[in-house]
Amino acid sequence: EDMKRRGLKPDVVSYSSLIKACASGGEWEKALQVFETMETEGVKPNLIAYSSAISACDKCGQWKRAIGLLERMKQDGMQPDAVAYNYVISACSHGGQWEASVKLLQEMIANRSPKPKASTYCTVIRACGQNGQWEKALGVVTSMESSGVRPEEAVLEALVLALRDCEQNDMADSIQNQLKSTR
Repeated sequence: EDMKRRGLKPDVVSYSSLIKACASGGEWEKALQVFETMETEGVKPNLIAYSSAISACDKCGQWKRAIGLLERMKQDGMQPDAVAYNYVISACSHGGQWEASVKLLQEMIANRSPKPKASTYCTVIRACGQNGQWEKALGVVTSMESSGVRPEEAVLEALVLALRDCEQNDMADSIQNQLKSTR
């Protein structure tokens, strides 16, 4: 509003910065309001604006809105990057939607773009573990290995935590001992 009073027209960078500031402050509704205002004012959102809006949804567990923004991003002809996917997966995890987290990971793998990062796998594994789905958490790591991707230490540590969440302590101890022996 201050920019408008001064006769300045906000651009995508201004809007993205404001969306990010709202997200950082836990003001997801305000962040999404700014995102909508940006579009109403004729400013086309870019990858950063979308990711910032999705981040706001993540911070407040608004997983349905996060998925909606990801879909809108695709409809606008943009290729979401790993950061955008990670925010959506994290929002799903915070919302207890482990199935959606797994599905989004599978989508990334099937599309081969963007390539999932270790943090992507960790978030999905944690979502499964927090929801009692230790077999699915283990399946994520197994699918990594079968596709030729060696799980990083952080991924295996996430698996140990997921197994402990599900009271699979013997298996968790075994993996933890393997981790210690490779250090």
